[in-house]
Amino acid sequence: MERDLQYLAQLETYNNGKPLKDAIFDIYGAMYALKYYAGWADKIHGQTIPAGTMHLLIIYNVSDVGCNN
Repeated sequence: MERDLQYLAQLETYNNGKPLKDAIFDIYGAMYALKYYAGWADKIHGQTIPAGTMHLLIIYNVSDVGCNN
C-alpha cells in the first residue's frame, strides 16, 4: 500500500469522486489499521471457549476486578 499510495488514492478518487487529498488520508488510515491489527496477531493470550460450530470460537482473558488485597 505504501508503494502504491498515489495509484490507490487516484483509484479511490475515480471510484467515488472524493478529492485526492481525502483519498490519500483514507489510504494512510487503512495502512495504519492494517499495521495495528497485524501487530495483535502474536499478542493474543487467553483461552478459547468452543462456541458450537467448527468455524467460531470465543477468546477471553481472565483478569481481577476491584482491589487486590
